[in-house]
Amino acid sequence: MRIDPDVFYPPTAPELRPFGAVQTFARWRHEGRGPAWTKSGSRVLYQGVDWLTWLEARRVSTAETTITKTAENATENAVRGRPVSSSNSASADDEELEGGDADTL
Repeated sequence: MRIDPDVFYPPTAPELRPFGAVQTFARWRHEGRGPAWTKSGSRVLYQGVDWLTWLEARRVSTAETTITKTAENATENAVRGRPVSSSNSASADDEELEGGDADTL
């Protein structure tokens, strides 16, 4: 199923089901979370464009997450005085490429 940006959906719409239960949407509204919504009389409606915008804002790239987490972990280890893992430290091959000699340092 596809969310059409120009359509208004009730919380019970099958197009919204993959994102949570009707009760979850009600909790989000109460907590001020989730996509924007409209109240028409006693009916709650979500516009498709609001769902698409909200979902896009939460999109995370796996590569960006991995790089960020690796950098955060290295920084935390350095601050806490923990040894840096071999995957984060320069190897002898890296030092040779930079013009250094691991044996003479």
